[in-house]
Amino acid sequence: MNRIRRWLRAGIGYLLYVTGVLVLFLWLLFPQETVRRAVEGELGQMWPASSWRVGALTFALPANLILHDVEGYDRGEQGRKLVGIDRLILSVQPIASLRLRRLQAGCRIEMDKGTVDGFLSKSLSKNDVQVQGAFQAINITQLSFWQQALGREVQGVASGSFSVAVQGGTLSSLDVDLEVKNGRIGLKRPVLNHSTLPFTAITATLHGRGGALQIEHGLVKSELFDGRFSGMIRAHSPLLLSELDIEGEMDPQSDFFVGVENTLAFEALHLQLKDKALPFKISGTLLDPGLHFQEYAVLFQKLEQELH
Repeated sequence: MNRIRRWLRAGIGYLLYVTGVLVLFLWLLFPQETVRRAVEGELGQMWPASSWRVGALTFALPANLILHDVEGYDRGEQGRKLVGIDRLILSVQPIASLRLRRLQAGCRIEMDKGTVDGFLSKSLSKNDVQVQGAFQAINITQLSFWQQALGREVQGVASGSFSVAVQGGTLSSLDVDLEVKNGRIGLKRPVLNHSTLPFTAITATLHGRGGALQIEHGLVKSELFDGRFSGMIRAHSPLLLSELDIEGEMDPQSDFFVGVENTLAFEALHLQLKDKALPFKISGTLLDPGLHFQEYAVLFQKLEQELH
């Protein structure tokens, strides 16, 4: 048993030594600029709709590649910045990569106080990528492109888990368990004089297949209402023109009707909603969504008119 332990320690030590020498050899053989450009090109091949810039990179034993100040840009949106990453660490598993003929690596992304920890598997012969992991404390306001493109406020801190697969440069599957806390969403059109939706938490399960994103088990906790929702987003190009088909129901809180006078329209709505949830539907596009209150739409129109 002791002999086996000594053999294992020696084998592991030798493996770490060989890996370190290999990394050092590659570092000396290929200048940093060459490696940086190769990494930028590889990221672009994995996600063809984007281009990438890497500020700097370093190696660390046993087989870690560390990218600093990584920025992703949208090729089709005048080069607007999509995301900024402080540090991306790839922890390559050489033996597993050789055995499976796929790059096998742990990965960690650091964005301000937020982190993403996952595992990446990529084919060495074709553009086939699989990534799964978890993220926490991602500040959505750092994704400034989306706020600029949508033309309204989007705030919150996101956490959850994910699994994504890309084949031939095209997203083939996406699964996400998402939770966003303590945020605000700007409304395209005010509802009862509310121009934003403040929320304590929004949670949902997302499944992306074949150009459609299915939304399940959606929950909203807000000072205005508690709500449930589900539906689908059908992807289009450009992405902001993707179609929304979401339905749900809410239990309005007293703050939802702040400023609404006790008129006949309000009394009628109050009586009809007694012991019932208020149904709603979101349609239109990501850029220009519309909120409809189903069979109560006429009453809401009257309330809106009275407020103005």
